[in-house]
Amino acid sequence: MESNIGNAFLLLLVGMSTVFLMLFLLVSFGKILIRWVNTIDLDIHELPFTKLKTETNMNRQEAAIHLAIQKLTDHKAKVVSIEKLKS
Repeated sequence: MESNIGNAFLLLLVGMSTVFLMLFLLVSFGKILIRWVNTIDLDIHELPFTKLKTETNMNRQEAAIHLAIQKLTDHKAKVVSIEKLKS
């Protein structure tokens, strides 16, 4: 009877220590991976919000002009501004 209890505690000790060792390794490698990824310097160019807002709020006429200029010039020209001429 005592050997059964001793074997049960030994199995419990081995199982719990294995779980804690695996969790420790997982957390340690996760921290190392996070530090390594954070050292990578990426060139991220963010566009200002106002530029995105003005580009997306075109009316249908402006969009048609942009598309026509792009098709005529094979995407080599860029429309900077559109002004109505006085007649």
